[in-house]
Amino acid sequence: MRCLPFLKRKVLLSLPALLALTLLVGAMSVWTAKAANPPVSGTVTKSLSSSWRSEAVVSHTVDLGPYRLLAVAVMIRADESVSSVTYADQSLTLAKAQNASGLAAEQRVEIWYLINPPLGTANVIVHLVSSANPSAIAAVNFTGVDQTDPIGETAGNNGTGTGFTVTINTANTDSLIFGAASIRDGDSYPFEPDGDITELWDETTGSDNVDDDGLWGGELEAPTANNDYILHATYTVNDYWAIACIELKAAPAPTFTSIVAYKDAYKNGDTVTLTVTLADNNTACDLTADFSNIDDQYISGTEAVVNWGTDELDNNSDGHTDEPAEQG
Repeated sequence: MRCLPFLKRKVLLSLPALLALTLLVGAMSVWTAKAANPPVSGTVTKSLSSSWRSEAVVSHTVDLGPYRLLAVAVMIRADESVSSVTYADQSLTLAKAQNASGLAAEQRVEIWYLINPPLGTANVIVHLVSSANPSAIAAVNFTGVDQTDPIGETAGNNGTGTGFTVTINTANTDSLIFGAASIRDGDSYPFEPDGDITELWDETTGSDNVDDDGLWGGELEAPTANNDYILHATYTVNDYWAIACIELKAAPAPTFTSIVAYKDAYKNGDTVTLTVTLADNNTACDLTADFSNIDDQYISGTEAVVNWGTDELDNNSDGHTDEPAEQG
């Protein structure tokens, strides 16, 4: 009996979903799924100041995306520090703070984060322990980040010279290294990063030379666990610098709570319905069905995806229709 040509279809889910997939076929093989790795950066919002301030208010927009994380980098002099950071009235957690001895001549960088920040535009509010001058804030959106335990390893370094560098040894595969640096003297800007490092910002707080700071932020994909990755950039001024970096862990591949076939045997022209129920937070995954062993006695090649978030039915029997839990 002749086999039909190989058939492969992908369905993209962008929100937690109950997915009903109807297939005019006769036999199904095992479903597979994969998540997008590594994490990906998005919108960057900055606030730069060359005057004294004890609080910074930065309007920032968090865009729609799966497995979201908001990171806020604060770049100041080493005798200053941050007391708290909030976004949309939610408190961020300190991931890494880096400075040397805390002297005013040195630099300091802090990185804070918030898992699953609310969508839309709201204020990032940074409260300093005391006033700082100069100072810089950078808020960065990320997607594809583990929502249960987002931060892997952290690292930081301080020094003097015409380049900054930090080495981080990753704990996970398919991570993203995110780092921020502060360099004494505005003339240190611009920067020349090494290798595959991607710049997220390359700035200065002003143009008053030693009264201002050079500011840098970047990322580096880290596909291998237990490996050293280096963030390094050069510039022309020989002065104090500080850099902090964190490992953002990739969101895990989704797991299924159930896959149910409603018929045991099919004949030519039958409709086969599979219902796939995704576990919590399993978003933006590809579902791949492999129908390579379909017999030619059946009709194939027609698939229809039903979005339970728009069909005006209460598919999960919770008393609501077309709610976010049914989107798919």
